[in-house]
Amino acid sequence: MKDGKPIPGAPTPEYKNDPKNPTKVLPNEGVPEVPGCNPKNPGKKITPENPTKDTDVPYVPIIGDGRIVINYVDQDDNDAILDTATPTGKFGTKITYTTTHSEFTKENDNHVYEVIMKHGTVTYNPHDNPAKPGEPINPNDPNSPKVTDNDVDYSKSVKETIHYVGAGDQTPSDNVQNVTLTRSITVDRVTGNIISSTKWQPSQIDYK
Repeated sequence: MKDGKPIPGAPTPEYKNDPKNPTKVLPNEGVPEVPGCNPKNPGKKITPENPTKDTDVPYVPIIGDGRIVINYVDQDDNDAILDTATPTGKFGTKITYTTTHSEFTKENDNHVYEVIMKHGTVTYNPHDNPAKPGEPINPNDPNSPKVTDNDVDYSKSVKETIHYVGAGDQTPSDNVQNVTLTRSITVDRVTGNIISSTKWQPSQIDYK
């Protein structure tokens, strides 16, 4: 019996008579094997008290081992697998190694889950987030990629020249003004590669 109910298809052997006393049965008989189950009291022998009645033998299901596969996938590196974890446990027990709690079941045994990893980014510009070449891109990780000269190529000075013609001796001389152009540069925190940069923008729109 399992959970107090008969097990479908389980063997039901008959009692063996005691050759020394045909009115009795042999004592201390072993229990039959039931696929997928173990005796609740392993090693216990059966001695029927009443040979005319069936003797209930309790069984418990064999709890199998389950396994799931967790792949950590780098979305920004052609879905390369960075690492793989294979937690195991008994069917019906909770899975503690996961981003969402679940349990081992026969349905998810050997199932493969993917944890999608996306690279973080940082944007440098001379106003809000200037940087210094040689510093780690991730301040808390000294082994992270370093800021390069290209990462901070976000400011340059140019000259705006206004040349006047057509007024003879009254023609003003050239008007030369300095203009600063700036832009923002976005860098991948994992690889250190430049992902994008904005268009150059002048520090002023109107000129004297």
